[in-house]
Amino acid sequence: MNILSNLLSGVTNPSNPSRPKKKRRRIEIKSEREIEIMRQAATIVATVLKEISEMVEPGMSTA
Repeated sequence: MNILSNLLSGVTNPSNPSRPKKKRRRIEIKSEREIEIMRQAATIVATVLKEISEMVEPGMSTA
């Protein structure tokens, strides 16, 4: 499954002039629970990247 393709499939043309301009984003204050969830997600991502880095070799196709 190509996750990046799935994420980008819903994206429209960003240069479309008919789209209204976005309002400025504000800084979002996270709760302690949200920060803990972000830490857990970061740990999962770090683990996956470490495992992948141990499996790949120079010249190996990632397709």
